[in-house]
Amino acid sequence: MASKLLQYLYRAEGDKLHRNSNEKDITTPGGIYKFVHPDAKIFDYYNSLARKLGNSKDSSKWSESDIHAIDSISDSTIVASLVEEFYKEYLAGAKLDLLPDEAQVAMMSMYTNSPKKAWKSVQQSIVDMGKSNVIPSNIANIGAVDGIAGRKTEKALRYILSISVDDTICAYYFEALMLSNMKTLYARLALSNFDKYGRYLKGWFNRMDFLNRL
Repeated sequence: MASKLLQYLYRAEGDKLHRNSNEKDITTPGGIYKFVHPDAKIFDYYNSLARKLGNSKDSSKWSESDIHAIDSISDSTIVASLVEEFYKEYLAGAKLDLLPDEAQVAMMSMYTNSPKKAWKSVQQSIVDMGKSNVIPSNIANIGAVDGIAGRKTEKALRYILSISVDDTICAYYFEALMLSNMKTLYARLALSNFDKYGRYLKGWFNRMDFLNRL
């Protein structure tokens, strides 16, 4: 995994073990949330550190002082290696190698939040690039924007990647479209059930705006 991706993860998600006030379990440096990914190897490491401190509680019951004590004896090199190992496996479906370098961090961030929405935003961006004549219409004709990266989507991405090698403006345009389309998907989700999702909309938008400034 490219160092810039890990650097972004640590910058966006924090470099300390922590538990957010509205979440049910701990989150590692780089943003691996145990409630969603309980089998990630990095949690075996943190559990072993807890045992060294005589703490046998489930991590969901760790206090702030417990978390601080465990984090303080962790080895940052081991943690970084385990974070990288997790994301290499988790992000395989993001197919980052098919995207221009300039768009990879954005895709990684979107994919970690919602793989299907991330791919929908990519697909819509391909369609938009066809409409604006940046890529040929036959390349942009990928079929349904369904969040599934099939053969046509991959073919279009390879084309965009090939022209982006000598045209960084094209790469940044593609990234900007991805982020804009992801914001649209978030807005639609919030409007579909504002009581449930409305409170997250500002955070989602801030995340996309932050990526746009990188």
